[in-house]
Amino acid sequence: MLTAVTVSLAVISVGSHAGWPVAIYTSWPMVTLWSLAAVASLALMLRRHIYKRPVVAALHLALIVILAGALLTHLTAEEERLHLRVNGGSVTATDDLSLRLPSAISLDSFRVDTYPGTGTPRDFVACISDAAGRSSVVSMNSPGHLAGYTFISESYDSDGGGITFSISRDPWGIGVTYAGYFMLGVSMLLYFFRRDSEWRRAVRKLSAAALMVLPLTGIAAETSAIAGELGLVTVYYNGRLCPMSALARDFTAGLTGGASSYRGQSADEVLAGFLFDFSRWKREEILRVDDSELRRILKCDGKHASYEAFFNAVASGRINLEDEASRRKYSKEIDRFEAVNMLVSGELLKIFPVEEAGEAIRWLGPTDRLPVEIDNERWLFIRKFLGLLNEQVQRGDRSMQKSLLEGLSRYQKKVTGDATPSRDRLEMERVYIAVASARWPWMAVTATGLILFVLTASGFGRPRCLRLAGVSVAGILLCGATAMTALRWIISGHVPMSNGYETMQFLAWILLLAAVLCRRIGILVPMGILGAGLAMGVSVLGGAGSSVTGLMPVLDSKLLSVHVAMVMSAYALFFLMSLTGLLGLCKKQEAARLATLNRAMLYPALMLLAAGIFTGAVWANVSWGRYWGWDPKEVWALITMLVYSLAAHPGLIPWFENPRKFNFFSAIAFICVIITYFGVNFILGGLHSYA
Repeated sequence: MLTAVTVSLAVISVGSHAGWPVAIYTSWPMVTLWSLAAVASLALMLRRHIYKRPVVAALHLALIVILAGALLTHLTAEEERLHLRVNGGSVTATDDLSLRLPSAISLDSFRVDTYPGTGTPRDFVACISDAAGRSSVVSMNSPGHLAGYTFISESYDSDGGGITFSISRDPWGIGVTYAGYFMLGVSMLLYFFRRDSEWRRAVRKLSAAALMVLPLTGIAAETSAIAGELGLVTVYYNGRLCPMSALARDFTAGLTGGASSYRGQSADEVLAGFLFDFSRWKREEILRVDDSELRRILKCDGKHASYEAFFNAVASGRINLEDEASRRKYSKEIDRFEAVNMLVSGELLKIFPVEEAGEAIRWLGPTDRLPVEIDNERWLFIRKFLGLLNEQVQRGDRSMQKSLLEGLSRYQKKVTGDATPSRDRLEMERVYIAVASARWPWMAVTATGLILFVLTASGFGRPRCLRLAGVSVAGILLCGATAMTALRWIISGHVPMSNGYETMQFLAWILLLAAVLCRRIGILVPMGILGAGLAMGVSVLGGAGSSVTGLMPVLDSKLLSVHVAMVMSAYALFFLMSLTGLLGLCKKQEAARLATLNRAMLYPALMLLAAGIFTGAVWANVSWGRYWGWDPKEVWALITMLVYSLAAHPGLIPWFENPRKFNFFSAIAFICVIITYFGVNFILGGLHSYA
């Protein structure tokens, strides 16, 4: 029955991507299937006298209670949308509600908060009240509660005078579901203290085995000079204030197709070259061209073309930027061409903060439209600054260049105050960008892990020396990964677990930590190093993901950090299980011992994944007023949990008692994790595709 549920969820998730309605997840056939699975589970518990083992019984009952809560939500919950506007202290509802609110709701006030020194929305806060005098405050990640209803802010009017709420009421489902979460959390913790649990038996076998070593045994000089100083200029980019180096890194990586340098020249030098030595740089073959037909049009020999070649093709009509078909076909190449246009025109360089009405601050480029009320002196400074700087670069007057950049820094701080980062803070981020965007570190880590893994698995060399070398490497790498994570945390201002790059870096950190902590189990050390190198490689090859960006308001939650930490820790253990399983298939004589190691990792991994899923559900309920939305990543995380839970019941499924078969399962089941993390991100999409 559990297999039928798992297969059905997988089929529906793919069908939903093809256009099936999400309502299929809660259709009567699926509700019936879940109900039958719950009934079958209860019957099995009674037949096998599970009630004699209270902790195991409580763990399984908790899952049934969670299902019961979901059913109650499906049957009794209500949801509607309401649009309200402030109108002299009163408000009007523009939608006819099917919900019967106990009294009229009014919007007393509404405001949009921005990040310090910018105009980027950070939060929007609404104060609502009803006719009985009760009031509530609604903001991002903090729904309001009034008259038994939950109010979640969805969007606000462009004039800032109104807001649209999602109103929901779930009188029974949430309480029952939360009770199930509590039961599950307590029973999972107690499970690891049971002496007769499958996990304790595996650990006892593993401890005996661990006492033995496993027998597996070109720019102008002036432009180069200013590039360093220009990289430390504060610019508004990616919704935050950062050094120009961050913009230069993404600009260069965008042009080259991933590399953050060009022929030995840094991203800062590339940016400065296009700004101050355009006549030369427009002829550099730096723009990546993936389409073979476009390479023929541009008459380029390799996979890169110059800006000048692209410009001439556009000017002659060989590339028509107005044609939709051409823009779709050559979208990446056109984006690269237009990125250069945006840079040299100054559109990308949001380096001038300007105060607007209501004390809001906008960061503008030198060619942006300026407020009418701006004074002449400031208008001239913004319009003429880049021209003056370019003039001093051509003259080679470095003292004047420095003076102009210092004047820009003083202007920024005068307008924004402490919101503009200090020079030390900008230098710190520039160092981080240089290290984070380099490719050689992950290549070196992967190669080291692979060499150690092959030597340890083949038994070549002295096991003690290999283990000592592996632990030393893992310890050094762990310190480095910890420093980089801490540096990104300081720079971004939030726990670095909000996107794909950050979660893969965290996965690498977890694997290195596991390698150090499990150093007595020799084979896990090279596995951890190898896995960390691969995770680092995936994150770096993702391109601009290494850029530090402002945190989306909806992700600004402490529960997010707990949720991501648990899930990624589970994925790290599943990865180690897959490598161990593959090794067990290759080393038949060690299959039983490696299967025991996998069993010892299975239960903590499964518990961490379950805790991560349900922590995410609580986060979703706190932030959005609903704890489950059948998002593709939610569905596939659930599928992964169900698949691995099959192996956690060898007493029910004797197939998993065979070490070789269990190792095969450990290796092949990791496909579910790959689909959950990568397949959903790049194919199925959804709310979690940011990761």
